Amino acid sequence: MTPKEKNLLIRLQKNETIRYAEFPDMLYNVRYEIAMSEMMESNMSNLEMSIVKEFAHEDTDDTGEISVLQAEVAMKRCKALNLTPFQIHTLLGISDCDGDGMIPYRQFAKVCTEYIDDNLCFSSLVKKEQIYKIHEKKTGVK
Repeated sequence: MTPKEKNLLIRLQKNETIRYAEFPDMLYNVRYEIAMSEMMESNMSNLEMSIVKEFAHEDTDDTGEISVLQAEVAMKRCKALNLTPFQIHTLLGISDCDGDGMIPYRQFAKVCTEYIDDNLCFSSLVKKEQIYKIHEKKTGVK
């Protein structure tokens, strides 16, 4: 195991001990999250451009806007994103601010990139986990 894997396992562990039967799944999840976050962090500079390209593919009438459903299709197809269905739906939830069902996709691509960088990259996940641990110690609430 790498130091990064060990540290993440320790940070994510809720109890003092890890049960042997749970360890393979935990390690798989940690390695998966590390791989995904490293891919996301390495591609962050190109991510916005990749999202715009996928959204533009859905914009058949060249208006600069696509429907929420078209955005979902484009996000699932976008190889640079590698998001879970839940993460895609979270982003779609913040996409249509005026409620007309249409998304100005260049602006939304920027919002997506910022949200992913702030909330889904490895460094953000580690910071959140540290905050939860501090909260647990202070309040005793898990």
